[in-house]
Amino acid sequence: MFVVRRIALSFRSKVTIITLLIVLGCQAGAAGVVLFATNRSVSQSAEEQIEIALSTYETLIAKRARLLKQAALALGRDEVFRNAVTRNDLAAMEAEIARQASIIDADIYLISDDQGNLISSNQELADAGNALSVITTESHSGLKLDAHYYELFSVPVADGDELRWVSLGYRLDDALTYELAELVGMDLTVLSLDKT
Repeated sequence: MFVVRRIALSFRSKVTIITLLIVLGCQAGAAGVVLFATNRSVSQSAEEQIEIALSTYETLIAKRARLLKQAALALGRDEVFRNAVTRNDLAAMEAEIARQASIIDADIYLISDDQGNLISSNQELADAGNALSVITTESHSGLKLDAHYYELFSVPVADGDELRWVSLGYRLDDALTYELAELVGMDLTVLSLDKT
């Protein structure tokens, strides 16, 4: 009788263990499906947010580039500025470029000669010599001046024998990063690779 009872308990224990394993397996499978679906949904949502942020960033940068280009080209066609270049009237050139820069809230303006030598700027630039040598083509570019990075648009202004390069730009700094982060609703980090 003792042996039969022990086998019955053992059989009952086996049925209980098998039942528990089946229940746990089902729950684990259901949890796996839920986790997979949730992970996929979160991944898609993150990708969509990144795409929207990138699109917003590209739109803002393109808008800033258009503003810089339009302002610089308008300055290059401005008769008062061109006459100031012809007369080599630095005060008149500075007044006109400062006026144009204030219209678009540019952070920096530069006037340089055809060799890239700085003639005037609204910023104190300790070591701009080598950096400005790249401003001898009409272009939209990034430039490091002293310890700051700028997004610039440069145009030539020629009148008579005089050729000047006029550049207007925005500073690329923490304020821009915060503005972009606020705009896209994400944390942003700007990395700069200094190739000097």
